[in-house]
Amino acid sequence: LEEAYVMFLNLPGGFELHAGKLLTMIGTRNHIHTHSWNFVDAQLGNVRFLGEDGIAIEGVEIHWALPTRWDDRIVMSFGHAVQHDHAHDDHEDHEDDDHDEHDYNETAEEMLWDRNIFSIRYEATFWPTDHHRYMYGVSHIRGTNMMGNRSQLYGFDFTFYYCEDETHGQQFTWRNEAMLRIIGTDDGEFEEFAFSTTGIYRINPSWEVALRYGYLEGVEAYHIPERHRISPSIARYFNWDDKVHSSIRLQYNYDHSEERGDDHSIWLQFMIEWGGGDAHVH
Repeated sequence: LEEAYVMFLNLPGGFELHAGKLLTMIGTRNHIHTHSWNFVDAQLGNVRFLGEDGIAIEGVEIHWALPTRWDDRIVMSFGHAVQHDHAHDDHEDHEDDDHDEHDYNETAEEMLWDRNIFSIRYEATFWPTDHHRYMYGVSHIRGTNMMGNRSQLYGFDFTFYYCEDETHGQQFTWRNEAMLRIIGTDDGEFEEFAFSTTGIYRINPSWEVALRYGYLEGVEAYHIPERHRISPSIARYFNWDDKVHSSIRLQYNYDHSEERGDDHSIWLQFMIEWGGGDAHVH
């Protein structure tokens, strides 16, 4: 289960309280369930900074709809990270490259969040016209990593959204996100920067094309490679009835890093959803 929590809604003062297993609201993507992604894989920054499965905590989350003239809110959470099991090779004999890859993966995992995790996000949405929307967001998270040291992350995002007609017309989304993490280690602290920009064009309710660029700064002292990735994709959506939806997505990744050089990959994804209504807002 990605999430399992109880909600207390319409509390005095514009508050909501969620308690249980939660995907924290850090940046624009961590709290989005995989079936609502516009790409097969996650953003480079999210994977390296937040983990392959994102940050899920066992704890509490408070939503506060601010009493302002525009649409904005603050979301705060506190808890301990939900740990995921990963398959490990039981063989003792490895080639040197396998040793290097294993060591890098172990180090990267130790830098992820572990306990006493506090996060806060502020986001504001403006509708200058009926067809245009601008959303600004800032995020911060701090806590103890798996090495037992303190770490923190700062994020800023900006999204432009154009919708000709929500049901039948064209839609365009341009999303930009920057993150800076500060990782505490036994030898001190280091910083790493990540950036992504994404354009998504919904031609009609059935077809969507998207293009994403991601950048990771890398940290030479800790053998963390700099990376660039370009990902175009095309998706076809099928709405069989009110309760059954499916899609097929074709995606290409061009990935360049100082360590591995150029990598090319092609992904073909099939997905089916069923059920009436929507229990939460994405």
